[in-house]
Amino acid sequence: MMKFTRTAAAYAIGIYLATGWRSGWNPGEWPQREWGTAAVALVVVMAATVAWRWWKARR
Repeated sequence: MMKFTRTAAAYAIGIYLATGWRSGWNPGEWPQREWGTAAVALVVVMAATVAWRWWKARR
């Protein structure tokens, strides 16, 4: 579980940097659309990571 937490934190920082580059660095000033995009991106990346690790373990 600790590995998952570290991975989630790293992805969240990456998504913050990508979103902040477009919409400014203060999350309080991001439009609602940016929050939705950031949340969906985090979920998709985490799901892909879990699928990759599952596939790699089966090999």
